[in-house]
Amino acid sequence: MQTNKIMRKKIIITAAVTAVVSALIGCAISLYISHIPRELTEYKVTQKWGADGYTHIATYMNSDASFTANAMAKSVSEIESAYTVDSIELTSARYSASMETNVTLISPNSSRSASCAATVYLGDYFIFHPYEIIEGAYPVVQGNSTDAILIDELAAWQLFGTQRGVVGLEAKIGSDYYTVCGVLGIPDGVYNDVYGDKPRVYINADSAAYRSGLASRAFTTFEAIVPDPITNYAENALTEVLKSFDPVIKNIDTRFKSEALKEVYKSQTSMIINPKDREYPYTEKAMLILSLKASDANEIRGVMFKISLIAVAALFFALFGPCVRFIERMLKKLKF
Repeated sequence: MQTNKIMRKKIIITAAVTAVVSALIGCAISLYISHIPRELTEYKVTQKWGADGYTHIATYMNSDASFTANAMAKSVSEIESAYTVDSIELTSARYSASMETNVTLISPNSSRSASCAATVYLGDYFIFHPYEIIEGAYPVVQGNSTDAILIDELAAWQLFGTQRGVVGLEAKIGSDYYTVCGVLGIPDGVYNDVYGDKPRVYINADSAAYRSGLASRAFTTFEAIVPDPITNYAENALTEVLKSFDPVIKNIDTRFKSEALKEVYKSQTSMIINPKDREYPYTEKAMLILSLKASDANEIRGVMFKISLIAVAALFFALFGPCVRFIERMLKKLKF
């Protein structure tokens, strides 16, 4: 009998310690996971935009899907029609399309040049990607005046020999002149792995160079900030409208929630940076890297909470098992 009491005491202590420690580890991992996406410039852009009840949807397509400016305009119209049918207000909705290419920036006197990665965009691109501006401001489209470019500090150094005092200076792409409206900092953290070594320039798709043939491919990314009145409403609406373009659709606002991370973990053995030949921008590649990182942590968290539950069950049985068995014996004697 004494041996049983000692054993029971050991079980109670072990179970209690295991339950507390594993629960604390699980909570710590939860805190860690919540901090992982904060590295991203795109983290919670809907909150930054002030669009309550809205969500950020990103869709990725191949260039041969021919998602052109006209296709974007048509898709936006169809999305808004779908919301109108359900009487959902779209006052704060925003849209953007973009693609990646390469261009050569040349100083006005042709004494310097920079071979750059180029993001060609249309719509509200900088709402979705609010980069750090070292100098100047985002481009403001006024009428047909779209020939303003943003360059990063690498491009500024290569083109002008400095990253300060370059706003208002001109650069050429081919024979077309552009005015530098701002200089962006190089993103750090996870972006270091995907940003690349090239200088980067951001060009409006309505610019002269684009019109004269800079973009030989269609847009490969389409993003929307739209209402999500019920779970997956926005994602389903865009899936229906864009289905002919065979897109990969991601809800950016829910990517780091437990259920989404479980799906990432299940598929990570077959996941590569460009599945199905998607031409992902560096921003999405950064999100993929962090999603994989968070999915591993999410699995460990799940294990910790399961261990905690098992320990709690063992603790309950050790504490109350004798009482339960006593009650069962009494009930049998009373013929219940």
